[in-house]
Amino acid sequence: MNRHGYLKFTGKHRASAAIMPRRERPFTLHAIAGALIVLAGCSRENAPVASNTPAPQTVPASPAPVPMGYHGCPPEGDGGDRSFNRLKNRVDSTTFVPTPFAELLALGWPRAIEGRWRSEWGLLNRRRVGADEGRPVAVEGFFSWARLAAPEGVNCHRQSAGARDWHIWLVGTRAGARSRSIVVEATPPVRERHPRWNIETIREVGRQGKRVRVSGWLLMDAEHPDQLNRTRGSLWEIHPVIGIEIDDNGSWVALDDYTLSTRSSNSTKKRR
Repeated sequence: MNRHGYLKFTGKHRASAAIMPRRERPFTLHAIAGALIVLAGCSRENAPVASNTPAPQTVPASPAPVPMGYHGCPPEGDGGDRSFNRLKNRVDSTTFVPTPFAELLALGWPRAIEGRWRSEWGLLNRRRVGADEGRPVAVEGFFSWARLAAPEGVNCHRQSAGARDWHIWLVGTRAGARSRSIVVEATPPVRERHPRWNIETIREVGRQGKRVRVSGWLLMDAEHPDQLNRTRGSLWEIHPVIGIEIDDNGSWVALDDYTLSTRSSNSTKKRR
């Protein structure tokens, strides 16, 4: 022991302290190996366990539009928002998803886009609209009215009736007001594939209060905010319409094959 009260090791003691006895080495190696085994076991316990439950299916993205021109008028038309016109002039079909009328009427949109061209929307607003635009929907309701649209840039400003859109107002109930309607549009490129479609038939179906099912592509038309709560309930449209069916005594009949009933619609006319 030195003068400070600490034990003083000689060179022999230091050597003894530094060298671990051979019989203790296996214990230390075993302890380390055991610790590694325990850790590995913990890792296995925390690893995800395989399940027989199938993974949820993701909703497929909206398919890319397939636009088509009409008798020399290109899909982008001859004026206005050209990219918007191409969406209006799509003709592709798919399996359309049943969508409640009320759900479509309640679907929102960014107010900043109203009255603006798509190039002015900004990236965030385009993404917000794009989350719903292009959805294939099939919506049931009743036709309130239908009319021939004025010449538009999307159809190269052509004057003939066959080269102009049909604007159709779809409401949720027989007595529904146009202020709570969804605008659906039948375009010349699609109507060319349905030569038996007739706007007078659509009007009469509406007068008779027949339930209809309209299938087509969801489209945001931000150009008409002035019509909201007057002649439309939303800026979302079904545009273009790809299919129209009529509920004929409980069976869905395509408009192409539908024969108008001869029953009087005077009471319906009075109601309107």
